[in-house]
Amino acid sequence: MSDRLAPPRSTFVSVVAWVFIVLAGFTTVMSVLQNVMFAMVGFGDFPPPTGDDAQQIPPLFRFMLRNMQLVMLSFLLVSVASLVSAIGLLRRKNWARLAFIAILALGIVWNIGGLYVQYAMFGVADGHAPGVSDEFRADFRRMATIMLVMMTVLSLAFAALFAWIIRKLLSRPVREEFGAA
Repeated sequence: MSDRLAPPRSTFVSVVAWVFIVLAGFTTVMSVLQNVMFAMVGFGDFPPPTGDDAQQIPPLFRFMLRNMQLVMLSFLLVSVASLVSAIGLLRRKNWARLAFIAILALGIVWNIGGLYVQYAMFGVADGHAPGVSDEFRADFRRMATIMLVMMTVLSLAFAALFAWIIRKLLSRPVREEFGAA
């Protein structure tokens, strides 16, 4: 027996781990179902956009449309990695803490990068379909502005939350809890 007592298990780590076990478990199940459905139905890759509209679509979004199966598989892999690292976090494994920090950092990049895609796509989809009235265009722009503001607030809030969790996971007390002081 060791004379040294193990550091107490913090509620913070346990709560974060359980929240992400539930979320990652759900996204893993949904990603498996999406991948199975995609494989069974056989949509194949979506055809690339053509004409003038194709040049307005951001390159990242064009890539995603052309490689939908790869995108879905990537979501599945990130979901599984999140689930495994969240379980490891609950069990106080240092490799899981480091993996979880990396996944949260990826989440920050994803949320911030997603804002670019959202703003670019709403710029393309400006209600300029043939036969659309000026009133519809104005309503569309108003709706798009409200959605963009809401998505911006949510994306920045999640990025800030992930940064805060990373900061806490890098703190001395948590590192000691994982035996990584």
